[in-house]
Amino acid sequence: WPRASRATTAWPRRRPTSPRAEQDCATEIGRRVSTKAFRRPVSDVEFADLMEAAIRESGLDCKQFTLEVTESRAIEFGVHAFETMTALRGKGFGLAIDDFGAGYTSFRNLKALNIDILKLDGSFCQDLKANSDNQYFVRSMIELARKFNLQTVAEWVETPEDAELLTQWNVDYLQGNLF
Repeated sequence: WPRASRATTAWPRRRPTSPRAEQDCATEIGRRVSTKAFRRPVSDVEFADLMEAAIRESGLDCKQFTLEVTESRAIEFGVHAFETMTALRGKGFGLAIDDFGAGYTSFRNLKALNIDILKLDGSFCQDLKANSDNQYFVRSMIELARKFNLQTVAEWVETPEDAELLTQWNVDYLQGNLF
């Protein structure tokens, strides 16, 4: 597996099986950049326009970017965060909820946020082999994400055993020091 930056990259759960597959994998990952973009208040109504202008000025396309916001940050700013995230989605940005399960986890909020990717908080994905409660929680969240047609990222994957379990459970991406 290639190594990846914890902050901005997650790798597909399956290893490429041929040089061509490896090239396709690298191309696919290189096409989409994921970043924590909500350093400013998520409720800033101009945020979507500012992001779009910056991306277009760089000669890139908004569809190449997934913007991450923590679950607690999105909830903290309430309806304004939902409006901003809806505006970003309308401009083509992908949206991810980071650290899901560590904050104000709510099925209503998960549905209302209109996101593409659910990033499972690493505290639940660490040492899965030895923690049956976390196994149950992570499997349930992966299944729930599937029902909402969301991709999943398991954070803090540190061991081959955890990577194997997550792969068996069909998580889409693995992120952590193992990679």
